[in-house]
Amino acid sequence: MARKKYEALPTSRGSGLVAQTHNVKLSDGTTATLVNQGRTPLARASAPVDKAKVAVLNRLPQQEAQFRRIMRRVIKEFEAELRKADKPNYRRIDGSLRAPTVKRLEGLLDLMVRQAVRDMRDNVLSNIEGATKTYIRAVAQAHPNRIVASKDVATLARQIAVSSYTQVVGGATASQRVAVLGARLEGELKALIGLPKEDRAEKRDRLNRRLVDNQGSHEACVTKGLQRLNRTEQSRSMQRAAVEILKKSGETLAYWRLSPAHKDYGGGEVCEVLASSTGEGVDAELIRLGLSAPREGLYLLTKFPETPHANCMCSVDIML
Repeated sequence: MARKKYEALPTSRGSGLVAQTHNVKLSDGTTATLVNQGRTPLARASAPVDKAKVAVLNRLPQQEAQFRRIMRRVIKEFEAELRKADKPNYRRIDGSLRAPTVKRLEGLLDLMVRQAVRDMRDNVLSNIEGATKTYIRAVAQAHPNRIVASKDVATLARQIAVSSYTQVVGGATASQRVAVLGARLEGELKALIGLPKEDRAEKRDRLNRRLVDNQGSHEACVTKGLQRLNRTEQSRSMQRAAVEILKKSGETLAYWRLSPAHKDYGGGEVCEVLASSTGEGVDAELIRLGLSAPREGLYLLTKFPETPHANCMCSVDIML
């Protein structure tokens, strides 16, 4: 079956990170306070960058389906072990599980979750690397001087992806965040140990909401957390790659452009404000370079905005 292509969501007002002012962290470690411009930016990224971002977005449904498969595999395998423990010889007269059986189930669950965490980490890192490779190629293609040789793209993408994956952001690395999600998975399944099969059946829907898909509920979901991490880390690595290769090529300015999937929040959402504002020092740099260029969304590469929120898929683009 052909893979379903990404289609941008209809533009509509909605709620989000909307405010009159936004404090955004910059690449030099400082923070900029940006004011709502009251308008939604119309400029899009250059064609190669825009196309690359759509390609990355196209892959997300398959990546997220893989996370759900990992989660369902652990649930299925552990449920099979719990059914084995329903036999009378594993239980006391009062129906409770014997201590050796509890210990065995806890050990099996630990092994299952460890493998799941390894699989999650491998998938997240692979996805980051693939997205970064796609984005580096696009930025190089958009630049008139083809600033990265084709033979170097894979190596550079790997280096930047690993560096981003292991960077501490908000007190934890991506790997550590996956481990936290794994601990939540283990905690949910561990609570089933000792329950009669009838009670486990009653909790199946809630378990699915908390581990696999929380659609229609307000419960926290491990898979949704993994999907959010996957998107955010890809964005961070892509933006970091673009800034690094543009700086090495001698560029000093770049644009912040909205994702092709970005909804219209009337100009007040943080990414809209970034795409309609102008960074500190830009005017002086344009004068120094003797250039005239649209200033909306333009920033110095030395003071470029970092990914401002989870799930952000906006773009860094060259100044043509």
